[in-house]
Amino acid sequence: MRTALPALLLFAAALVAADDQRYLPRAGQVSVKEVPAHLLNNSALPGGTLAEYKGYQLFIIRTITAEKASFLLLDYKKTLKDPTYLPHMGGFFGLDANRPAYVFAKGVFLAGVIGLPRDKADAKAREFAAHIPLK
Repeated sequence: MRTALPALLLFAAALVAADDQRYLPRAGQVSVKEVPAHLLNNSALPGGTLAEYKGYQLFIIRTITAEKASFLLLDYKKTLKDPTYLPHMGGFFGLDANRPAYVFAKGVFLAGVIGLPRDKADAKAREFAAHIPLK
């Protein structure tokens, strides 16, 4: 006997992911997509939402709890080359596959800016973080 539960779970997950797109700035957005697993081709990251802009990317990953987002941040940090702690954001800046990566946790979310130098990524990350809720 087949059950509709797996299909229902996939539908619910798609709704949550689509809902997270609203936290990504629309201005200058070229495209947005849901990545089912290994966001940024990084084995430390689960799936999430990735938006393309001219010259950089923004991503957001929803976790179950704020604690899980913090642990995910630390797992991702381990994959960065030369990570630097960012005390004002509680995140890290380093290289992910030779691309600059600025990553932070906010509430149940892990978010980041990929492809910009630290000073420009910091400005984008602050703007981005202002639109991300804690839950």
